[in-house]
Amino acid sequence: MAVGVAAVMLTSRLQATVIPSPVFVPDTTFYHQYPYIRFVEKGDTIAISDEAFYDQSARLPFAVNQYRPNINDPLLRELNDRVLPRINADSLELAYIIIRGAASPEGHYLNNKTLG
Repeated sequence: MAVGVAAVMLTSRLQATVIPSPVFVPDTTFYHQYPYIRFVEKGDTIAISDEAFYDQSARLPFAVNQYRPNINDPLLRELNDRVLPRINADSLELAYIIIRGAASPEGHYLNNKTLG
């Protein structure tokens, strides 16, 4: 299965934002492994520049001419097996998941539309 880069393939980037409980102190040794996770106070809005987003987000590639990610992708496994269980164990609220995608103009129109 061929996989490309953002400039020529269907690619998405993911960043998750969690809201800590009032007494929560993030475990820096765990959460710092995941630069795509940000902490905000409840009620705060997220402001992130495009440059910061692309520096800190995680890449989720799509196969050529496909609009569904591989369910065995390492990022999806990491989220499912490590990150989300830890967020739940720490009693955090997952506030946002920001996904930005790009599709190549050479791709099939319907695949690009579905990805969007």
